Amino acid sequence: MNHETKDLRITRTNETRRTYDSLTLICINLAEESTIELKEKQTTMMKEQEEVVNCNTFIDLANYSSANTAIINA
Repeated sequence: MNHETKDLRITRTNETRRTYDSLTLICINLAEESTIELKEKQTTMMKEQEEVVNCNTFIDLANYSSANTAIINA
């Protein structure tokens, strides 16, 4: 193997490593962004679910109150 061929192989190997490293970083960043988005969606869903529970509790209390009023008026 002559000197030029050896240099070319080393250069290609280094370029391949840099490309691999860049792709690895891109994948890590995408995974982190996806995780953040997922956590934000989960937080939003939990808040919405809490609002539904609160609304249902209010409806239950209103129904209970109406039932008590009906019994008292009976």
